Amino acid sequence: MNRSYEVLKSIGLLAWVNEDKLEWLLERSLSYRYEADELIMDATSPTDGLYVIVSGQVRFTRAESQVSHLEVGNYFGELSLISKELRGSIVESISPSELLYISRKHFNGFAEEFPDPYAIIMTNLARELARMIRQLNAITALQQTASSER
Repeated sequence: MNRSYEVLKSIGLLAWVNEDKLEWLLERSLSYRYEADELIMDATSPTDGLYVIVSGQVRFTRAESQVSHLEVGNYFGELSLISKELRGSIVESISPSELLYISRKHFNGFAEEFPDPYAIIMTNLARELARMIRQLNAITALQQTASSER
């Protein structure tokens, strides 16, 4: 198996999707390479698919401040599978990086070909989004508590 397949297999979003269906996605994906400090997308880039980090690291910035960074095995663009809104963040490589890109079009094709595994992916996506919302709620509550104590 190649590195891209191994990374795809390891991410929680695709947990429980069997080998032949992951291969189906991999065959339809594109691989992009970026040098250190290279722009991957700006805040106005259209949302059009899922990006999986196969090697390297990327950073997200919003309004001139670093929001987060991701490394091998992480992914971004998952919201584009359910929404067409603009990204809002700038994404740049921190180090030489390889990203695997799976378009929304191919995810939709996957849904038609394999509805049960697609339902699993969407369930995993919903769980991940729920986890992110809980984290944001906790951060917001801490900030509100800190503000009221001043």
